[in-house]
Amino acid sequence: MVHAVIFDLDGTLLNTVNSMAEAGNIMLAHLGLPPQPAASYRYFAGNGSRVLVQRALAAANASPTQSIEQAHQLYIASFARTCTHQVAPYPGVLPLLNQLQRLGIQTAVLSNKPHQQTLDVVARFFPQGLFQTIRGQVEGVPLKPNPQAVYTILESLAAHPSHCLYVGDTGVDMQTGQNAGLATVGVEWGFRGRKELEQFHASHIIKEPRELLKLL
Repeated sequence: MVHAVIFDLDGTLLNTVNSMAEAGNIMLAHLGLPPQPAASYRYFAGNGSRVLVQRALAAANASPTQSIEQAHQLYIASFARTCTHQVAPYPGVLPLLNQLQRLGIQTAVLSNKPHQQTLDVVARFFPQGLFQTIRGQVEGVPLKPNPQAVYTILESLAAHPSHCLYVGDTGVDMQTGQNAGLATVGVEWGFRGRKELEQFHASHIIKEPRELLKLL
């Protein structure tokens, strides 16, 4: 019996790629570098904002002497303003979350997006109280796929790993759930697609949100 579901945010609940591309390309322009296609940010994302910046700089052929710290600060400043830019829930996500709430199943969000922007985006696109716990990238807490944040969420929900699902769209998400001892559910509609989910041994792969209900 499933008592709780932990969701990734970007590429799982919300299509946020344009918000990251907007901030990333503002950063690149400030540094005199060419913008990158929004679709490329589907692959830049997933391992936290610092890695996203490193990947964007590499794609834009930045000088090896370019300060990652400077570029990251520029990105964070821009993303604070663009984090809701052209963002929308994926079709079927809100009905799924509402149904989970009716069934009494607890839900949480765990993202490698900076914590404040994670809170801002969730508050903008989802009703208050829909999630019992919301966590983003926090100073001093290892990023996914380290399971530490998952353990903290499980404790807050009083949920055992064997009664919880981890839902995400990337290999990092599958590793996160596995590292914490949770069954993992890969979503095909996200940033990476089925091939990566299979490569990282997702317990289940679904094509649309309502299919999650069959796994409960």
